[in-house]
Amino acid sequence: MSKQKTMKLGWASAVGIATTLALGSTCQSSPDNIPVRAHGKSLLVPIYTSEEVPRNYCSRFVRKAGNKLFSVIIPAEDAWNLRYAGMSELLLTNVVVQGIPGDVITFYNPRSLFNNGTDKKGKTREYTHVGLYLGTNDSGRPLIADKYGKTTRVSTIEELTAQGLESKTLLLARKFK
Repeated sequence: MSKQKTMKLGWASAVGIATTLALGSTCQSSPDNIPVRAHGKSLLVPIYTSEEVPRNYCSRFVRKAGNKLFSVIIPAEDAWNLRYAGMSELLLTNVVVQGIPGDVITFYNPRSLFNNGTDKKGKTREYTHVGLYLGTNDSGRPLIADKYGKTTRVSTIEELTAQGLESKTLLLARKFK
């Protein structure tokens, strides 16, 4: 397997890097992280090797990054089974109001190869992708870190929606701190 690390810098990340550089922060980009500014703090979103987080393992990325960045413990489950792992689930209406950094946002991906399956309770999968809520950028837009395929990225909800992902629910990781 390849140890290649891949990242995508969307608008949100570019603004985060520009803001970080403008503020003179010690937060520096490397092949192992993506620097962003969320909730007024500099964060280094980790980029894991394909051995640490294989392609299409978005829930493993969320679990590892959530623990590293926010000290939350997210259960080891597939994205579509996290709702059964003791995490409170809210219909997502406004992540800025409802969420705190470290919570998990679920997404329906119409192109996912996993859409036709069922979850561990035999129900149709309502979502097949998850991202980690980082907080808001300096413009007040919610930032989400995720691993999509083999790419680690930081995006706004609007960017993810423009790519065809539909945000569904918020899973509260805060009780696992």
